[in-house]
Amino acid sequence: MAWQMLIVANDGVDEEASSRTYRDEAVCLLTDQDGILKEPAKQVWLGLSDGSLQTLVKVQYLAVTGAQTADNGRTFVAGLAQSDCEMIIAVGDVPVQAVRESASRFTGQRFVLVGVDDGAGLETLQASRMAACDLITDVFG
Repeated sequence: MAWQMLIVANDGVDEEASSRTYRDEAVCLLTDQDGILKEPAKQVWLGLSDGSLQTLVKVQYLAVTGAQTADNGRTFVAGLAQSDCEMIIAVGDVPVQAVRESASRFTGQRFVLVGVDDGAGLETLQASRMAACDLITDVFG
């Protein structure tokens, strides 16, 4: 699995960002094959990045590559659950279904599903920049 971490800078190199000391906690966004390029993952990622700037919690994302099936997606969920992610946020049909099918195996892990009406016992989050930022600042602020 290839991790992708992005630090957002407004005008070229953000020297302040490179000198920031981040906390040990990490929030991981699991997306479909489009990563953070398309909605709603793009807005959620922007909100997570905003929350990271406020709380100094690390944020990273991982796109499900290969077959866009829940079966393949469960491999990515397992990888994140066994890493240093305090919270795994799933956005997109494949990641959401994969988390729904995998969550019971990782009882100590906090999972959040984006843009679904019924989380079937899992946390849900509105697919917006503000909601994602508020989640990070509420939990880690």
